[in-house]
Amino acid sequence: VALFVKGVTIPCKVRLVANRFLTRCTHQYNIVGVLVLQQYCFDGVLNYLHTLKNRRLGLRFEALIFFWLSISPNYEILLQNKQLITEGRTLGEIDFIIKDCRTHQLIHLEVAVKFYLGTEDLSDPYRWFGTTVSDQLGKKVDHLKQHQTQLSNKYPEHFPYPIDARYCLLKGRLFYPDHSSTAPEGIAKYHLKGHWLRSHKTTNDKLKISAIDKQDWLATLSSEQLQHCNILSQYPMLDSPQCYLRLGENKEELERVFILPHSFKFPN
Repeated sequence: VALFVKGVTIPCKVRLVANRFLTRCTHQYNIVGVLVLQQYCFDGVLNYLHTLKNRRLGLRFEALIFFWLSISPNYEILLQNKQLITEGRTLGEIDFIIKDCRTHQLIHLEVAVKFYLGTEDLSDPYRWFGTTVSDQLGKKVDHLKQHQTQLSNKYPEHFPYPIDARYCLLKGRLFYPDHSSTAPEGIAKYHLKGHWLRSHKTTNDKLKISAIDKQDWLATLSSEQLQHCNILSQYPMLDSPQCYLRLGENKEELERVFILPHSFKFPN
């Protein structure tokens, strides 16, 4: 879990909180029990992902959220990927409108998955960058708070019913500089973590690493998948950032590491 954004007032006053929405779904509403008891769900989600023509990680993540909501007895999906169009002009697109079947609240839910590399000042969310440095954690949160969650506020005429609550769910992983642990403000305590290193500063003593494809950046790899990883004994020279698994003696995953080429520069 990276962070969680919630907004309910008009205009939307958004605050960063712990992952309360998913916690409530999985524990209070016992979604874990549903998944355990209904094994077909796992086969179903794999089959569903295989039907996707676009393999972009963000769209696959959105598809996972859709599948999770669709099998939940506690939520009903009312709208998905609704484009707001007025006089031929696209105003924006919302991810989900869902109904909480327990409280009967109608919820506007925006979802995203991101991976950021931190540099000083690590407490500043604007100092966390994607592998494309124009992508920043601070900017992404601003966009979710100030634009995406505001669409159902700003254009209520596009919805057949009033929206009661607005949530933004931002998942992913934060990669810290080596030997640093200061988190950016507003981040959930138990978010997923990794580290980043410069390629010319890596040490290769007794190293077991394996490159990981972008579509697997979010995934927890199974023991079987890890056993079939292509093992390298040193970090290769790179032209662009690359994510690696660092493995133990028995090919268990120890951590995820981004290796940055010497040419990679963080903005000042």
